Amino acid sequence: MSVAKRLKRSLLFCLKALVILVLMVGLWYGFRLLQRPARTNRQEQLFPGITYQRMARNQPRPVMIHLVDIDLQQPGLAAFVTPGQATADRTEIPARLTSAFLQEFSMNLAVNGSFFYEFRENTPWDYFPHVGDRVNTVGYSMSDGKAYSEPEKDWRVLCFMPKNEVQILAQSNCGGRAQQALAGNLMLLESGQRSPDLNTVKEDKPYPRLAVGLDPGGKHLKLLLVDGKQKGYSEGLWMEEFVTFLQGLGLDRAVNLDGGGSVTLAVAGKGGPRILNAPIHTHVPMRERPVANHLGFRVSPQTAVRR
Repeated sequence: MSVAKRLKRSLLFCLKALVILVLMVGLWYGFRLLQRPARTNRQEQLFPGITYQRMARNQPRPVMIHLVDIDLQQPGLAAFVTPGQATADRTEIPARLTSAFLQEFSMNLAVNGSFFYEFRENTPWDYFPHVGDRVNTVGYSMSDGKAYSEPEKDWRVLCFMPKNEVQILAQSNCGGRAQQALAGNLMLLESGQRSPDLNTVKEDKPYPRLAVGLDPGGKHLKLLLVDGKQKGYSEGLWMEEFVTFLQGLGLDRAVNLDGGGSVTLAVAGKGGPRILNAPIHTHVPMRERPVANHLGFRVSPQTAVRR
């Protein structure tokens, strides 16, 4: 066989291999898209005292909104924040997937928590942290009464006290009775009104977001998640749109937690953890991001019967 023919055959083989590779990647990506929640409205009681609502909006752009209402008076309800360990280099915690946190600590429901660093997201294979990599949790964090991350100046804090008393404070740490705590970068609502913290926001765009809010009586906690970065499916909300939505829920106070590709809502099911929203990490839909800490809720076995 001549050199020219061998070269032609090699080129054809490489071309076929490239086509097959592109098709496989396309099929894999398409499968990820099909795993996203349907763009339909839905409401259900997930567990006693925990209700979930999914809202599909088309204006002013496609947006998927997820709302969890937690009755703080529900018997057997307990909140829990990922435990960590204070270290000299401030890498207090190994990164975990939200679904892994849910399973490891026997939670019924969990979301991602505080902002963290180091963080890098370049390609599906070049990112940090991976699962197990140690990271710094930004701001005050506490699990079962043990604080492991120092307060950060001008950051805000979400505090859980005994008997499910919850405080969202425009200060950097909790009082002495706190058992669980994590930090956010901004107060969004104070006394039902737009927080002055929002005046410090210099850059904004439609984005995936997560906030925790408290009603005026302190009896209901709400988790509001918005998917984003997914054109035609859910493109996120501007911060002001997000705050307006929170106000519409009648909340008294709300704090902003880590957003972007970190935003994840996981629940326990008979077959293992389920993801109820559409996270996106390294540009891959339904890929969970390993994050620093998490906020979880469990209901005692006597009452936590899945409906």
